[in-house]
Amino acid sequence: AGECGACGFGTTSVSSTQNAGASWNNFPTIQDGGLPISMSFVSPSEGWLLDSSGADIFTLLQTLDGGSTWKEVYPMAHPRPVNSVSFVNAQVGYGVGVPGDANAFLKTDNGGRTWSKIGHVPTAANSFVTAQLVFLTEQHGFLVYNSPSPNKSWIYETNDGGASWTLLKNPNGYGVSLTFAGTQDGVAFNQTLHWATTNGGKTWFQVHLKSPWLPWLPASDPAVAGLYLAGLAHLTMAKTLTDIVHSQNSGQYDQIGFAGSQVAWTPDQSQTGFLLTTDGGAKWSNIHGVSNVDFVNGEDGWALSGGLLRTTNGGKTWTYASHPTP
Repeated sequence: AGECGACGFGTTSVSSTQNAGASWNNFPTIQDGGLPISMSFVSPSEGWLLDSSGADIFTLLQTLDGGSTWKEVYPMAHPRPVNSVSFVNAQVGYGVGVPGDANAFLKTDNGGRTWSKIGHVPTAANSFVTAQLVFLTEQHGFLVYNSPSPNKSWIYETNDGGASWTLLKNPNGYGVSLTFAGTQDGVAFNQTLHWATTNGGKTWFQVHLKSPWLPWLPASDPAVAGLYLAGLAHLTMAKTLTDIVHSQNSGQYDQIGFAGSQVAWTPDQSQTGFLLTTDGGAKWSNIHGVSNVDFVNGEDGWALSGGLLRTTNGGKTWTYASHPTP
């Protein structure tokens, strides 16, 4: 058992050999937000894995099929998401993944204090994937899988709160991220390709930029830079955020999020946390050890770090919405 550093924090993977190590069988990644501590098998099919997602935070998993699937031995009374979260308001949110079940789909109606498992999201074609969950309303949302092997992205859409999902043909490519300004105007992008929608994702059109990711200052608001795609889809972006992202990772956008024109966040250079601004880019703070950030307004936000953190004051302080330990 080990952790795939290139796949992102918390991707525990298990492999088995039946020929003294000449070849190995790789099993689906366990998205449990941790690092494997020890593993023990009593037969080729039955075994246990102790995983850690931080100081004194441990998860004990068991498999009965030789490592293909895992279940938590001592599950929490209420599950918590460990892969990705997306909130539509201060109370209602969705999440992906629980310890031992990377495709579990969860919902909360109380700001993340408790979660209910309401189904499963689609299974990506490759086990080494990272996921991004983006919900615009309680019914309408998107799920993005990005896999470095093969270099491919899968984007699913739901219009019934996650009861069913449809795989989109476009946008396509690898390393695709989604971000929306409101519920209608959105952008899907990677390093070289860009799409936009002005009807909530019903239709997408590809945009060819002469200078990709070179924003300009609109005369209407000189303090905020805007990315205007084909003069239709408008995504507000703090100019300081733009400068920072361009100066890091050769301009690679792993994730960008917005809550109005004042709150924005993006992964830091080390990819071990997120940069957060709550004043339109004048000042930035680093949230260390966080794998996912989501705000619904300038005050209410959530972050995944072992457990689910919540802020109600724009990121000045954070407390656990759901406690990280049983």
